Amino acid sequence: MPTVVDAATIASDAIELASNSHEGLKDSFGDDDARYEFIKSVLMPFEQNLIVTPKDIDIIIEHMSKIISQGLNLSLQKSMSYEDSQIFAL
Repeated sequence: MPTVVDAATIASDAIELASNSHEGLKDSFGDDDARYEFIKSVLMPFEQNLIVTPKDIDIIIEHMSKIISQGLNLSLQKSMSYEDSQIFAL
């Protein structure tokens, strides 16, 4: 369950979305790899790879852990009902 994203990926995806709605931007960077490498080189002065997490990461982790634990309980405990699995979820 990925919880972090590379800042260059976010910027590259944002440029791609913008270029889809503005024809003049489409060919500015070439292909996806060239765009990503350009953005990565712009971010290089930070000397580290910038990693971004969602602001509500704690809530996301809490919900995902419940979903995963319920899925494991239901798959491993054949006699357990869905309602019972909710009791045992974190």
